[in-house]
Amino acid sequence: MLVDKLLKLGVGAKLSLSFVFIVLLTSTLISLFMISHLEKTLREHIMDTIKKEVVSREGDIRNALLNGDYWNIFKQVDALARLKGVKDVAVVNEMGFVIAHSDPMEYPINSYLSDYAQLDKIPIESYNYTLGYIVYSIDQKAIEESVLPLKIFSVGSTLFFSFIGASMGIFISFRISTRLRRVLSMIKDFEKGRLERVEFWEKDEINTFADYTYKSLLHINTMIKNSLSERDFYHNLVDSLQDVLLILDEEGKIYYTNKAIKELGFSYEELLGRSVFILIKDPKDRERLRRSTRSRVSFTGGLRIRKRSGELFGAVSLKPLGEAFVVSIKDITEARRMEVFYMLGELSAGIAHELKNALLPIKLLMDLSSWDEEDIKVVRFAINRINRTVDDVLSFAGSGTYRQDLINSKELIDSWLRIYEPLIRAKDVKVVEDVEDFYFITNKHAFSTIFNNLFKNALEAVEEGKGVVKISLKNSADRVLLKIEDNGPGIPLKYREKVFEPFFSTKGSMGTGLGLPLVLKYVYDLGGHLEMNTQEGKGTIFTVEVPLEDGKKGALSG
Repeated sequence: MLVDKLLKLGVGAKLSLSFVFIVLLTSTLISLFMISHLEKTLREHIMDTIKKEVVSREGDIRNALLNGDYWNIFKQVDALARLKGVKDVAVVNEMGFVIAHSDPMEYPINSYLSDYAQLDKIPIESYNYTLGYIVYSIDQKAIEESVLPLKIFSVGSTLFFSFIGASMGIFISFRISTRLRRVLSMIKDFEKGRLERVEFWEKDEINTFADYTYKSLLHINTMIKNSLSERDFYHNLVDSLQDVLLILDEEGKIYYTNKAIKELGFSYEELLGRSVFILIKDPKDRERLRRSTRSRVSFTGGLRIRKRSGELFGAVSLKPLGEAFVVSIKDITEARRMEVFYMLGELSAGIAHELKNALLPIKLLMDLSSWDEEDIKVVRFAINRINRTVDDVLSFAGSGTYRQDLINSKELIDSWLRIYEPLIRAKDVKVVEDVEDFYFITNKHAFSTIFNNLFKNALEAVEEGKGVVKISLKNSADRVLLKIEDNGPGIPLKYREKVFEPFFSTKGSMGTGLGLPLVLKYVYDLGGHLEMNTQEGKGTIFTVEVPLEDGKKGALSG
């Protein structure tokens, strides 16, 4: 399109065209006005001349009309027709029929004048009686010839001033483009690392623009230097970290790592563009981390990290950052080993304490020569306590690898309710069930132990005759949700951080202190999540989420 072509023209061409357009428009309007005004003035002058000439000849024309002297009338008409600017003159009656015409061959006497109604008329009267009309037409060609010099002058002046305007446009545009090229050259030099101020003797907008550009480039240069300094500082800082730092794209692929990655035996070039999951050794841990990247949620946990030779145990933290992820890996192998030693010490002390307490009644009875029935009950109770302690310790120390079982939710809960029915009836506890009927696949022993310990704790916590225990077991997309809620006294604040420690118990000789630690262990082994909410005087809620791998969920069968 023409508009698109005009918009693509250079500044000089646009400016020249603008000047030419303005000159042409202005000159044309002025010329048209002057020519129109001159034509009107000439026309009015011709009309005044005819009227004056008619007035001077009115008596002779009137007498000729009264006497029927057609020859004299023709001579008067012919004389009027010879006036400059007059084309045709005629004398007609009221009906428009010719009495005399300056062109008698075309309009003889008594012929009808066809354009009579459009012509200017001057009446010839005698005693308030109209004898006829003098009609005339103006010679337009003569008027155009009169204004022709003005038209020629207008065209010439228009062309002259258009040339002047185009020349000015070219000169100004050349000056503007030359100065702008110098500003552009300053910017290109800046891109090459040089910055030199450009100044002009004209103190106009371009000079202001050049000054502003120079100051902006100076500011940008300062910002770049500061950014480079900050980049080098943070780059060195990140490289000085002992922890491995990775930056992942939205698909979990590595595109940056610090120098600490060498501690794993890898280089940056080896890992660039590869998935972060190749560094995670355990498939279950990989899946846990993959779920976090898919749902774009933070992840923190201890994972087994692959090294070029061997492995380490690392504290892994993953956090979303815009479209990317930041991952830090801290080697806590030694710390974990020390923690294990500490836990073994605690476990040994706890086992020794529990066994010592259980053996105390037997030790006291050893000095007796004979035992009665009550003594035998005491010995049996002590043996049962020793057996229960050993079983819990074995379960707590057991392997985290389990077989997969098909479990029906309703059957599982109903079986445990039947087991605890005597205790429920004895304490007069109200049990509220909200259990969906569905199948799912996980380890039955681990899941049953989780439910058993949480439900048993809830039953023991509530008050006799007023206790309410709510059980909820539901299938939610890719996980099983178990919730046990009681209206007991709640867990005191001072005990909340200790309830998951082995052998910590508030039940005295009735508990081993391994119930909640077992729950936590089995939830972790199943790759799940355990949450505890408690308020003193209002009760406690335990929520367990056990994830199910694809294909490990059964269809609803309720």
